[in-house]
Amino acid sequence: MSVSDKEKAKIIRHFLVNSPPAQFSNVEKSIRALVDADLVDRTLPQIAKRYNEEQLLMGTVPDTETKFLVSKAGVLSENEYYEPNTNSVVFFDHIKKTAISRREPTEGEATHPSAASYRSLTNGLLEEYVTNFYPSAVGTTYAAVDESGTITITALITATKAQLSSKWSGRIRSEYSASFKPGDQSTTFEGGVSIKVHYFEEGNVQLNTSAKTSTSVPTSSADEFATAFVGAIEAFEHSFHKNLESEFSDLSENTFKQLRRKLPLNQNKFDFENWAQYEIGSELSKQ
Repeated sequence: MSVSDKEKAKIIRHFLVNSPPAQFSNVEKSIRALVDADLVDRTLPQIAKRYNEEQLLMGTVPDTETKFLVSKAGVLSENEYYEPNTNSVVFFDHIKKTAISRREPTEGEATHPSAASYRSLTNGLLEEYVTNFYPSAVGTTYAAVDESGTITITALITATKAQLSSKWSGRIRSEYSASFKPGDQSTTFEGGVSIKVHYFEEGNVQLNTSAKTSTSVPTSSADEFATAFVGAIEAFEHSFHKNLESEFSDLSENTFKQLRRKLPLNQNKFDFENWAQYEIGSELSKQ
């Protein structure tokens, strides 16, 4: 039974979108060994863009040392992303996974003045939190204002650790947002965190876990909002990591031990010194 190019493209998309952290190119290479290269080339651009945005791929703004995130929160076009901290529009190559160039944003692309203080104060506290809690992570805050004047603040955090030579990689991603209009006294803060870890020495073990949160934050002033917004992130993520550590501790101390019997069904320990008394011992002694 032959498989159509449409079905092949669907399979390619599935494997690439679910590539483990820092292993997209490895999965692509393996696929090219099995599928016609022309089909992969036609499918790859769209899949790479989706993967890079969903995984919050990290890049560097050209001519600076500033890290930025490839994300839906900052997307302007197929390959352009707004980076608010340097007020730049970055052209990103999704296939090569690198930033190619930067330009000044237009008036409609830059952060709207009505949201600027909310964004900058939130981003300052977010960067402080990320620096203390995730040494190799990047945290960025975005602000969008729609036609009705509603402000949406979005905070993203991501960090990737990988040692492919040691057969492991992992990534943590967080996304939080809150929308409100000037004059509102409070709004709903919501978001979540997800972790993906891959260990593949003589096997293929993956951990995929996530959690979501929602609470109320004040919006009467940018100071109040920023403090409450980042405070909610910190409280939630500390609780998330604490619970995760507790679960793994229980997994090692209790769950794995319960998977095997401490004693045989007859509740007697095996007498190794007099092994011949057992039926299997009798069978062996006859040989």
